[in-house]
Amino acid sequence: MDPMFLTNPFATHSKKEYRRSVSFGGAIIEHTSLNISVRLPYVMFVLLLMSFTILHHSTPKVPWIMAIFLLDASLILNFPSRSKPGLLGRGGSDFIPLLVCVFSGTAAIALGLYHCSILEPWVSARHLREHSGVTTTMPTAAVKYAGVIHFAGDITLATGNSAGYVNWPETYCAAPVVLKNDLSPSTPIRYWAVGTGCCDHRGKFWCDGADDKNARGGLRLTLTKQLDANYHRAARMAAAAHGLSVSENPVFVAWSEDPRSMTRSALWLVIFLSFLWTLIATVCCFVGHMSLYDRQQLMRLLRL
Repeated sequence: MDPMFLTNPFATHSKKEYRRSVSFGGAIIEHTSLNISVRLPYVMFVLLLMSFTILHHSTPKVPWIMAIFLLDASLILNFPSRSKPGLLGRGGSDFIPLLVCVFSGTAAIALGLYHCSILEPWVSARHLREHSGVTTTMPTAAVKYAGVIHFAGDITLATGNSAGYVNWPETYCAAPVVLKNDLSPSTPIRYWAVGTGCCDHRGKFWCDGADDKNARGGLRLTLTKQLDANYHRAARMAAAAHGLSVSENPVFVAWSEDPRSMTRSALWLVIFLSFLWTLIATVCCFVGHMSLYDRQQLMRLLRL
């Protein structure tokens, strides 16, 4: 046995030092290609996960360009050569390294986009404006680019005038932000506290900080078209049920005494999840690396 292999089973050998190959589900993979077969999916996963998590908010084109480049590279490097006679000359197992790369890249993109959605409130609170002393009569255009809104001291959340719109499997909740003891039907409600799965069909609303009597603030939500439409329906249901009206372009907020504290929890959650996925990928890479080496050589090494 090569002494270099005994001291370091993961050392890189020249062609003269190591010409043996190992079988991977019927496909013959040279030792020099093991790094590509095992480590490339790991590198792809980590790079794409981090790029979509961090960069997709500010420069969304960059992670997608990186994804296309890495997937193309994996196709070129892992596309199997012919190992059998015939027209195709490739068995189904010959495509396993390529499929592993595609799976790792797809999983990284999906998880990165999921992290991006979780981070949306933190990004809004950190990079958008913070408005204080906002009243219910202030035009919504004045807070169009707000991330955090602090309402005036005489503002309250009318949880008793809330409503829930059911669009299975979620219930979309909305409660009007109004002056204390002033629910004039002639004044359209411009600001609404919203949430999902935290209200009854009528009259009860406990989303975020709705039960906190000291809460006078909100995190302005940046919503998808579908979410915005569902919250609009919930607000119109609440207005119709209690004789109110909704402004043309209402602002939806997550009600809280300290809106920024809500965003910090989202940041720490994404950090934890990123560490968890990376740890799992590292373990999978190590196990795959070990399993692809010559088992006979490893057994002899373990007996020493």
